[in-house]
Amino acid sequence: MKRNLLTFFSAIVSTVALCIHIEERTILEINPSNLFSFHYFIVGLLLFFFYRKIKISSHKALHIVSILFSFFMIIGYSYETVGTTALLWKDGWLIIMAILQFLGYYFLFAKVTHLFYQSLLKTSWKPFKGIVKNFWKHLTKHPFILSLSILLLCWLPYMIAFYPAILSPDPSNQIKMFFGMKTSYLNSVNLIDTSVVITNHHPFLHTLLLGGLAKVGYLLGSINIGLFLYSLLQVLALASTCSYTIQYMIRLKTNPWMVLLSLFIYAFIPMFPFYGMSAVKDVYFGMLILLYSLKIYDVIRFQAMKRKDAVFLLLLMILISLVRNNGVYTIILSYPFLFFILKKYRKIILGIFLLFWSVYLGYHNILLPILKITPGSIREVFSIPFQQTARYVTFYQDEVTQKEEKAIQKILDYSHLASQYNPKKSDPVKNHYHKNATKEDLKNYFQVWASMFLKHPMVYIDATMSNIYGYFYPNATNWYLYYHYDKRLQDSGLSYHYNQLQNARNILTLYGLIFPFIPIIGAFSNIALNVWMYLFMISVLFMLKKYRYLIVMMIPFSLILVCVAGPVNTYFRYALPYVFSLPTFFALFLKMIKGKNCS
Repeated sequence: MKRNLLTFFSAIVSTVALCIHIEERTILEINPSNLFSFHYFIVGLLLFFFYRKIKISSHKALHIVSILFSFFMIIGYSYETVGTTALLWKDGWLIIMAILQFLGYYFLFAKVTHLFYQSLLKTSWKPFKGIVKNFWKHLTKHPFILSLSILLLCWLPYMIAFYPAILSPDPSNQIKMFFGMKTSYLNSVNLIDTSVVITNHHPFLHTLLLGGLAKVGYLLGSINIGLFLYSLLQVLALASTCSYTIQYMIRLKTNPWMVLLSLFIYAFIPMFPFYGMSAVKDVYFGMLILLYSLKIYDVIRFQAMKRKDAVFLLLLMILISLVRNNGVYTIILSYPFLFFILKKYRKIILGIFLLFWSVYLGYHNILLPILKITPGSIREVFSIPFQQTARYVTFYQDEVTQKEEKAIQKILDYSHLASQYNPKKSDPVKNHYHKNATKEDLKNYFQVWASMFLKHPMVYIDATMSNIYGYFYPNATNWYLYYHYDKRLQDSGLSYHYNQLQNARNILTLYGLIFPFIPIIGAFSNIALNVWMYLFMISVLFMLKKYRYLIVMMIPFSLILVCVAGPVNTYFRYALPYVFSLPTFFALFLKMIKGKNCS
C-alpha cells in the first residue's frame, strides 16, 4: 500500500515537473486548474505504470547525481525564464511548485538512471547477421583503415562544399596577426615589441600552424591553397583519431553494437565534418584530449608505465597545454593523481610531470618572450568576478561609493558596465579591461569586489548562475555550427573565398541545423545531456568503488569546469572536446564496470 501511494505521488510530481516545462512559457502564467487537463492525466498514468516497475537505486552516488540534476532543472528554468531565482521563492505558490518540480525531477532521474545502469549490466549483444556480420568481420580485420576510409568518404561532401576551409572570427584574426595586421586583441595587452602584433591570446602554436599554411598558400598565389592544406591536414588528423578509437574499442573487446554506433556517430553526425573543416583550435585540442585519455586509461588498467607510455604521455601533455591556453588545467586535474595510484612508478610519474612543467614554463617565460610574442591578457581568467561586478553596478549603482567606483574604474570602464552587461556572456564587460592596470589596482579592485559581495551576495550568485546554468540545464541547449563566410580576410586584402557550390553548402548546413531536432540521436548535440552522462558515469564508478578510474573521468570533468569558469553560457565550441569524446568515454566506462581488469 505504501509503495503504491509513493508511486502515485512520484508520478504526480513528475507530471507537474515535465508538463510545466513542455506546455507553459512561464510558471507565472500557470493556473492550478491546468494541472488536471487530459494530456497531463495521460502523462501521469504512463509514469505511474513505469514507476511501478522500476525501483529507485539504494546507492548514494545515484541519489546525489539525481538531486543535482533536479536542482539544475528547476534553477535553470528560473534563470532561463526571468534571469534570477525569483521563480523559486517569489510567493508561496511558486515555492510549492518549485518543491513539486524538484521532487518530480528527482524521482524521474533516479528511476531512469537506475534502469539505465541495470540495463548496462544485463545487456548482451546479439550476433550479427547478413551484411552487418560481413561488415563486422572486415572491420575487426582492418579497423583503422576501414574506419578511416568510411569517415573520409562520408566527410568528402563537406570538404568539397566548404573548400578551402570554414573561417570564423577567431581563426581569421589569427591569420591576420600572422600576416602582421593589427587586431582587436591588441586593445587588451601591451606589446613586447610593437612590430610583432602576434599575441598568445590564441595559442601561438596553433596560430603558427594556421597562419604558416595560409602564408604558404599566399606565396603559391592563393591563400585558399594554404587554407585547404590546413583543413585537409585537420580532417585527416580528426578522421585518424576517430578511427584509432574504433580500433581501440575493438582491441578492448567492447560491445560490437557500441563500436558500430560510435562509427555511425563519427560518420553521420554533422559536428564532426563541420568542425573538421573549421579552423578553430578546439578541434586539435579535442583530438589530443582523446588520445591522452586513452593513454591514461591504459596506464591505469595495466598498472604499468612503460618507457613508450612515458614518452607519449609527456608529448601529449605538452601539446595539450600549448594548443589551448587552459589545457594545462586538464593536466593538473588529472595526471598528478597517478602518483597515488601507481606507487611502483612514482619516480617516473614525478619525472614526467617535472619535465612537462619545465617545458611549459620555458615555453611561456623564455621562448615566447624571445620571439616577442606577447602573452594574452590576464582578463581572460576574470570572467566570473567581472560579471559579478557588472551585475552589481547594473542593479545597485546608487549604492556604489566614490572610492569603490574609483577602484573599479582602474580595472574596468565603470561608465559602460551597466550598458554592456550581458548575463550570458562576459566578453562585452571584459573588453573594457584596462591593460595598464597594475597589481596594486587589481588588489584594490578585489577588495571592493569582496566588500560588495558581503552587501548583496545574491547578486553575485545570480551573475555566476546566469553565465553557467546552460551547461547543466538541457532545455538551454545552444547548438551551432560554423558555416558562414567570414569576410575579415577579404576586407584585409587577402582573397579567401568559398567556391561556387552554394546549393551544396545550403543542403549540408540545413542538415547540420536541424540535427538537434532529430529524435534520440539529436540529443548527442545537447551540451547539458553530455555533462549529465559524464556525471552519471562518475557516480557509478563511485558506487562500484572503482576509484582509480575516476582519474580518467577527471579529464572531461576538468573540461566542464573550464566551461563553467569561461566567458559564455552554453558555448558549444568550448564543450566540443568532451562532446567529441563521449562515445569513446562511454566505451571505456562499459569496460570499467564490466571488464575483468577493472576491479
